[in-house]
Amino acid sequence: MFVDECVVRLRAGRGGNGCVSFHREKYVPRGGPDGGDGGNGGSIFLEADRNLATLQDLSVHPTFHADDGKNGGSNRKNGRAAKDLTIRVPVGTEIFLEPQGSGANGPNLIADLVSHGERLPVARGGRGGGGNARFASAKNRLPRFALHGAPGRALRIRLSLKLLSDLAIVGLPNCGKSTLLAALTAARPKIADYPFTTLTPNLGALRSEDGTSIVLADIPGLIEGAHKGRGLGNRFLKHIERARALVVLLDASSDPDADFRLIRDEILRFNPGIWRRPMIVAVNKIDLVRRPPLKKWKERLATDVYAISALKNIRIDALLKGIESLILQADAPKDRPVTVVLGDPAPRIVQDGDAFAILSAEWEELASMLPAGQSDAMLWFQSKLRSSGVLRRLVEAGCTAGGRVIVGPVEFVYEGA
Repeated sequence: MFVDECVVRLRAGRGGNGCVSFHREKYVPRGGPDGGDGGNGGSIFLEADRNLATLQDLSVHPTFHADDGKNGGSNRKNGRAAKDLTIRVPVGTEIFLEPQGSGANGPNLIADLVSHGERLPVARGGRGGGGNARFASAKNRLPRFALHGAPGRALRIRLSLKLLSDLAIVGLPNCGKSTLLAALTAARPKIADYPFTTLTPNLGALRSEDGTSIVLADIPGLIEGAHKGRGLGNRFLKHIERARALVVLLDASSDPDADFRLIRDEILRFNPGIWRRPMIVAVNKIDLVRRPPLKKWKERLATDVYAISALKNIRIDALLKGIESLILQADAPKDRPVTVVLGDPAPRIVQDGDAFAILSAEWEELASMLPAGQSDAMLWFQSKLRSSGVLRRLVEAGCTAGGRVIVGPVEFVYEGA
């Protein structure tokens, strides 16, 4: 079953907790803190795989959880980091970040995997919490706190597959696109004498005289209003976007001139750039017309026309040579790098009465790792804010001694410089 869109829910692994421990050994009366760090949680990656052609498996099993990191132990034993989770998707998959909350905007494109082996980190695993051995200093030789592991990122992404092909065969329903694909390649799509036989794109490959492999895509039939989604037309048209060239297939037993205009208008309304690509016009089913008006078709369509019969194998060789020549003219697809999602921007300070909130994913995550009720941990956190310059920005925003400061789940009173 061909599936080209699905929504996937991801949750990266949580980091392991740090350990509070003090070294105990005979003849070592002051062993000091020796609690180890927790291991990092597993991250989730997407990787393009040319051996896949559909998103069916992901649509059936749309939820993925990476493993959590292990907790730290005594004697400076660090917890084991969890293994990363790799989800394989077909080459040509676009990744959209689904909006979070009712007021959010629509899905945002974050990556487009167009080459085999391209790899994208989509959900970072939570950091492991530091053990108390990490926080020993000249001012605090016996820290009695450790950090909890941070939660892994949880999100929903939408995957949209656009087939990669050298040439797309487009036309109205029942014009013989699947029959032509079968005549040109070893593909065996479903073929029948009624409209909408093809409901999903089919791929086939042929080998030119110089040994080059040419991938053809049989696109389901377009109808009027396809660019607006009528008859799932917009779902079909997106698979043309990556094709280097087009074969516009018309039906000799119908009205080729009117059909050509309808196809042209729908593609132009969907994406005008597609219509500027190299193309061949072929009129199929000439075996059903007693005297094919080839000259008339050329004049009306203002282009060379291949009069063929895919079913009877009439003039298929000529069309094949035309396709080989067309591909030589077509531009090679440009490599598009994976979109890099930018890291956390500088913290924002927002005032609400006498309270000042620090808005930053990085600092909010660190605040969530603090153990509750540990004054030593809070003093350490405030020293980190001071050394990074965040407290200075608080003062510049108008915070004075006695003001309340909120960072994620943590609230404290600013005591001044």
